[in-house]
Amino acid sequence: MSLRGFEDWFVGSKCIEAAVKSLKDVANSPYAPEYDISGITDPFLHISLLRFLCILGHGDADASDCMNDILAQVTKTESTKNARNAILYECVETMMSIEGNSGLRVLAINILGRFLSNHDNNMNASIRKRALELVYLLVNENNVKSLTKELIEYLEVSDQDFKGDLTAKICSIVENFNGIDEFSSFSLYSINNLILIFESVYGMS
Repeated sequence: MSLRGFEDWFVGSKCIEAAVKSLKDVANSPYAPEYDISGITDPFLHISLLRFLCILGHGDADASDCMNDILAQVTKTESTKNARNAILYECVETMMSIEGNSGLRVLAINILGRFLSNHDNNMNASIRKRALELVYLLVNENNVKSLTKELIEYLEVSDQDFKGDLTAKICSIVENFNGIDEFSSFSLYSINNLILIFESVYGMS
């Protein structure tokens, strides 16, 4: 490694350590009324740090390993408030962008599923739509069957106002992946399920 390369590595590692420590501090900080929003300490700082970690961890396995634990910790605090939901969404986006382990990605997808099927009126509609967009972007040839099945299940229990966007994404996935031989029969299965759901939800017959 050249001197310049070592300097870049050293500065980068220090940035990661500082960002991880800062996120741990704010996540574990006691109640402070001057920074509190809906029971969450400084959600704007949470989000800024998560976005910074997302940049640092992208394409860097070593950097990603350093932040796995704190990302998992951030997801554990439960709240129905929009401040917490915004932090959770940002955390999910970071987990899906870095070189995280498979367990972290499973956790991220489970959180996205909770966003999509959540009936809480406190949840900002934009968070649900962003979660749907992220799930849509995650679909590939390896997971198209499982994610499409999950989206159909979410469609059955989702709010009426959300069904249109969700249905459009499912139809787009079926159309985009219909050329894959092993997915063709599943596409027919998905379409049949959508028809049944439309009949049930919209009173079509």
